[in-house]
Order: sequence, then structure tokens, then C-alpha cells
Amino acid sequence: MPLPPFEAPRLKLRRARYHIGDLTEQVRAYLRRSPLFLQIEADPTFAGGKKWVAHVREEVPPEFSTVIGDVIHNLRAALDLLACEVVRANHSNDNGVYFPFAESAIGLPAMIKKRHMDRAKPAVSILITKLAPYKGGNAALRAIHDLDIMDKHQALIPLSDMVGAPDIAGIPRIKHPARMGPIRNGAAFALPAAHSHLPVGLWANGEFTLRFDSLHLSVSGLKAVPLGGGEVIPTLVSLAKFVEDIIEQFVRIA
Repeated sequence: MPLPPFEAPRLKLRRARYHIGDLTEQVRAYLRRSPLFLQIEADPTFAGGKKWVAHVREEVPPEFSTVIGDVIHNLRAALDLLACEVVRANHSNDNGVYFPFAESAIGLPAMIKKRHMDRAKPAVSILITKLAPYKGGNAALRAIHDLDIMDKHQALIPLSDMVGAPDIAGIPRIKHPARMGPIRNGAAFALPAAHSHLPVGLWANGEFTLRFDSLHLSVSGLKAVPLGGGEVIPTLVSLAKFVEDIIEQFVRIA
């Protein structure tokens, strides 16, 4: 039995959100295991002669990358299914129809034709142009496309960052103005002033989060990762909401 109009992209979106929920629970479980902690060590090169040193008990599970890839792929597939829906809504053939992504604003009109989106109503092409699915245009939309391609060549394994100083009895947790990371075994950090009296050898858990790497290694060298540096779960949630909004915009004009 055929699906109702626009149900197919919505199903892909729901699947992406299912994977986001799954990943959220996996990340919470990982952080609850206290995979990272910090210990004070003596070091005359640091202010006060001491530093916090990171110790990694458990690396970020590489399996997280497979769930991230599933989220991105379902969001990207939702856009292609959406493209087919709006073309069919105009009583046109959807063979070879894909959501268009271009290298630049100048190249977008040609890509709209190449992906056969000109078979849809003229309002569809106008909306696609407003969405700016090209490099230098809409960063979130372009990221869905680029990350989907990247995931086919390299695992999107998140990195860990410290976002709060160690939680020590009697001392309020200090929020860092910026994330500190990526956390590697042996990485050193200066002690906040509130910790300057603490003894060498003391250890404590910090407050950590997972983020997308800013760079990835390709055949041509290091390249920037779309939305690199963004915290993993909030970034994926935001991308899913963005795709939902796009679907509803097209539904209104189809």
C-alpha cells in the first residue's frame, strides 16, 4: 500500500530521531562510567607549580560513529525523498530526482536542473534557492550532505572535551568559558585559582562532553569537518529540527 504524501521523508526523520535517542543514552552511560578523570601533579612550568593532568580510563567508543552516521544518512535520505514528493505533487516523473547541492550560489540553478527539481512547481525552485544548499550558503543544510559523504570514507568518531573543572567537595564546580580538549591521556591543564591550595596527588572527575572533530584526514590532507567543534547530541537534534522545518515548508507549497 502506498504511503500518504510526504510520509516517506517524515519516516526517515523519525528514524533519525530514534538513533539520536539511542546515541543520547549510550553517551550518558559512557559518561556515567567516569571514563576520564584528572589528577594534580607537580610542574614548575605551571602557575603555582601544579597542574591538572587528564587520565583516560576508557576511550570514546568507536561504535558511536556508526549511530552518528545512521542519523546523518536518514536526514540526507529524507531530503531526497522530499524532492521526489514535490515533483510527484506536480504530476511529474521522479526518475533521477534528488535534492540539489551545489558548490556555489552561481552553480545552484544548473544543479536544480541536473537533479530534475525543475519538474516541480516554480515555487519549489524558489524555496531551494532561499535555502542556499551550497558551500558558503546554509551551513547546516550543507553539513548534512557533506557529513553523509564523509561518513562513507571515514568514521565520525567524536572527541571528548572538558566543560567544567573537577567536582571537589566544598568547592563549587567551575565552568570553563570555553571547552578544553580534545582530552588525551596525559593532557595538562592549569589549575583554576580556587584549586591552587589542593595537594599534589589529589584526583577528581571533571565534567565532560562529546563534540565533533574539527578536522579529518583525507587523501589530499587535513580538511575541515562541517559543524566541527559542535557538541554531538545538540548538533544532531538541531539538524533533525532543521530537516523537519524544511519538510513542512515544502509541504505548504507542493
